[in-house]
Amino acid sequence: MKEQLLGKCGFYCGSCPTFLGGGCLGCRKEHQQGDCFTRDCVLGRGLPFCGARPGFPCDTILVKERCTVLDKDWLRWKRACREEIRIVPVTEENLADAGYVHSESWKESHRSFCTEEFVERHSAQAQTEYLRREMEKGTAVYLLLIPEPVGIVSVRSNLIENLYILPEQQCRGYGSRLLRFAMAMCEGTPELWILENNEGARRLYHRFGFRETGRANALSETLREIEMKLSFAEMGEL
Repeated sequence: MKEQLLGKCGFYCGSCPTFLGGGCLGCRKEHQQGDCFTRDCVLGRGLPFCGARPGFPCDTILVKERCTVLDKDWLRWKRACREEIRIVPVTEENLADAGYVHSESWKESHRSFCTEEFVERHSAQAQTEYLRREMEKGTAVYLLLIPEPVGIVSVRSNLIENLYILPEQQCRGYGSRLLRFAMAMCEGTPELWILENNEGARRLYHRFGFRETGRANALSETLREIEMKLSFAEMGEL
């Protein structure tokens, strides 16, 4: 990696579409004071790059036009992670919220291979009752708030289940955060089951050190669920 292509915004210019498209000259050379708000701010504070500022992202960078190549939605998500994100136990008071998150996420994840009639059976009310039954069996259910509810996971002993994120809130790190939390709540080595055709979930769990055990349950003639278990030898820096 060329040091001269490390931008003050925090991006590597060599992989930045704005730089490659000619919209930015790169702040290690050619820029003058006043050309780039982010560069001027970082240099004035003596920081290596924008993200090193305490309290990043600041109010200015979220509203000022053309102050950085960083995506504003990503910046808002970073602020939410810092200020508002919480994981709370599900109780009767927020059970309906958990049921809604479970319903919307489950339907979206199963729509491509289940009939519409079967998918629609999993309404918010139906999934609320399902979660209530699970809690009565001793399963602990948790809700992720940002501050509105966006994710859910459950843990019983060492079994992780019901890890779902609302479709419109996926790919923002919420699933990883819930998985880390659930792993910490397990009594013993974490285990879970996923649908064999869920490659996205499989990639997530592989990244966290889970591996297939070889056990499987047939759910239909064409669909199986497979067991995965945390392999400590495969764990990286999470």
